[in-house]
Amino acid sequence: MTRLLQALNDALEAAETNSDFEPFLAALTRESGFDFYAYLGLGSRKIFARSNYPDAWQSDYLANSYFSIDPVVNTARRTMRPFRWSASNYQDQDQWARDFFSRAAAFDIRSGLSFPISIGFGGMAMLTVASRHDASTISLEIDPVFAAATVGHIHARLRVRGRASGKMLVKLKPQEVACLTWYAQGKSLRDIAIIEGMKYSNVCFHMSNARKKLDAGTSAQAAVNATRLKLIP
Repeated sequence: MTRLLQALNDALEAAETNSDFEPFLAALTRESGFDFYAYLGLGSRKIFARSNYPDAWQSDYLANSYFSIDPVVNTARRTMRPFRWSASNYQDQDQWARDFFSRAAAFDIRSGLSFPISIGFGGMAMLTVASRHDASTISLEIDPVFAAATVGHIHARLRVRGRASGKMLVKLKPQEVACLTWYAQGKSLRDIAIIEGMKYSNVCFHMSNARKKLDAGTSAQAAVNATRLKLIP
């Protein structure tokens, strides 16, 4: 994997634009024995992604809000070091994780390597290379400092002209948008229930789901994140 990281550094130096670099990234991924790459940036003001995953999987990921439960993303946040993953690693986890990998396998995504780094204001960036095969044969002899430097180089390049917004990774239901919009305007949850003609318990339910999707610890943070990502007015 060190050879892949070195090749990525070389490609970054050779490519003049992002559009030049991404074909390099896809080709180097294949040459290293993997099928797909995915780059994810989770900043305080922006969420963006690049990937050659099948379009159907990317649409499925969005439609089902997998971003909020993705076990690979959660592991990256917890460890902040390069790690190997496969569906078998998560068989003892909750049903959400098993369902996620079962669905991913339908698109030939079964294992891979992920390289997370910390970015400003508590954000995270991560490069993943994924395979349709079992992960048991993958070597993980990686210098974490070199890996972090490489991913940092990629992040600096791709974040400048990121095409994707939070809408690519976070899809709010109309009820969640309504509740967040009113909350951002200073309304209480009970106020929102009256305004929208909902049960108070339903408002709490929608706000809870919105917090999970937006990776927010509080409703106030969820409203701020949704506003920054232009998911609500």
